[in-house]
Amino acid sequence: MNLHPKTARIVRHENEMEVKIQDVKVGDLIKVKAGETIPVDGIIFEGTTKINEAILTGSGTEVEKRPGDEVITATINIGDTIVYKVTQIGNSTTLSQMLSLIEDTKKFKGTNQNIGDSLKNIVTVFTLIVAFGTGITWAVTGGGVFISILTTVSILLIANPEGFAFGALSPYSYGIEKAATRGILFKGGKIVDTASKIKRIVFDKTGTLTYGIPEITNIIPKDGFNDKRFLILLGSLENSSAHPFASTIVEYCKTKRITLKKAYDFKSIEGLGVKGIVDGQEIIAGNMKLMEKSNVQMNKELLHKAEILSKNVRTPVYVARNRELIGVIGIADSIR
Repeated sequence: MNLHPKTARIVRHENEMEVKIQDVKVGDLIKVKAGETIPVDGIIFEGTTKINEAILTGSGTEVEKRPGDEVITATINIGDTIVYKVTQIGNSTTLSQMLSLIEDTKKFKGTNQNIGDSLKNIVTVFTLIVAFGTGITWAVTGGGVFISILTTVSILLIANPEGFAFGALSPYSYGIEKAATRGILFKGGKIVDTASKIKRIVFDKTGTLTYGIPEITNIIPKDGFNDKRFLILLGSLENSSAHPFASTIVEYCKTKRITLKKAYDFKSIEGLGVKGIVDGQEIIAGNMKLMEKSNVQMNKELLHKAEILSKNVRTPVYVARNRELIGVIGIADSIR
């Protein structure tokens, strides 16, 4: 599995250079821009950002990182540019150890694999007896040395006992590797055997069950407000944001072929939302705390619909124009 970049951007003496990942050394300073993948493990030296660690945790929720925090290979920088110091390379990285674990699982055999090995041993002995017995019989009965050798070799080739072991091993190996590509790790064939008997599963967090990619589930503008106009105002504002919800909103607008406009005086308010000027109007989008902080005039019907969204495991994003609530959108993570 090739999950990390093939090159890294190293900073040396205030100069940047692109090098192959094999040439990166512990102690090097690496610059990673927004949207790029972390090439090797390290500790942030400069900058603050947010990292998508879905490859490790299964959750698409971004994790805030500051100087001194660790960043892991194959995770994605979705915030601002950072410079970090390399601490682990090659087989020492967290990703490499995970992949190594997947390979090691093949050493732990399941019940069917053990049965296959036992059958292989029995068939091996039986095949040898039949092969050499047939060869000797042909030699004794006057078939000649050539026929005797030919029949012996033919039986050994046709009755290859390795097929029993390989046939038992293949489903386990394929299943374990296929599960790994979906973020599920089995520690050997015995665990696969046990999994077939499971009747109930308890999950510790919703990120285990979802793709980690937010999707728009509901668009609810206030009565009389045009849907397209609502999306133009919201999408134009979010187009300047680096938040995962913003990307989801912008992509949704693109699928609806909505032309976005430039947002002026854009401001991202950490933990609350965003605001800016679109078409000469102040647009605010975010959670309820931001609406209250901004003294937005509420709409009882929209608040009721937002409450229903929350009860149905949707995250409501409130949208206001000129300090008046004009709509709500529902965002949720899709079930795998």
